[in-house]
Amino acid sequence: MENKKKKNLLIIALCLALVFMGVGYALLSTSLNITGTNTVAGKWDIFIESITPTSIGGEAVSRSVTLSDNKLSANFVVDLYGNDDYVEYTVVVKNNGNIPAKLSNIQTNVENPSDFITFSHNATLNKALEANSTDSFTVRIAVNNPNGEELVDSLGIKYTLSLTYLQNVQSSSE
Repeated sequence: MENKKKKNLLIIALCLALVFMGVGYALLSTSLNITGTNTVAGKWDIFIESITPTSIGGEAVSRSVTLSDNKLSANFVVDLYGNDDYVEYTVVVKNNGNIPAKLSNIQTNVENPSDFITFSHNATLNKALEANSTDSFTVRIAVNNPNGEELVDSLGIKYTLSLTYLQNVQSSSE
């Protein structure tokens, strides 16, 4: 019986030792909990600030320039009458936000096209437009008649230019 009593005491002592070791480990172990919130306040505000006819050649007439609702597309309507006719516009794009951008796509469309009329621009794809800055480029609508063929007046030529800007992740401010 004495052996059985010693055995029971030893089992109880070992159980208590395990309980104390578990409690001790729990008390002495460290746990790091990090909580927090962060707010990023970005302002995306890119738009065509102005379009100005800067040069007109021959008898050309700049009838109208209208901006779309998103202010990143514009319609140019011109009348061209002779071989030397052209209209050039300066387009100014403004980044009024605090996120740097880049010009990722330039889309053009022509209504009432003519083989004698050319449309061109010197906007540069992937050009950076830093926050709170402007960029400008030229749009030209002109008669192209290299063979001197007889021209028919081109009235109401409508040219649409659409710009797409994306966030510039490789900004010079990094």
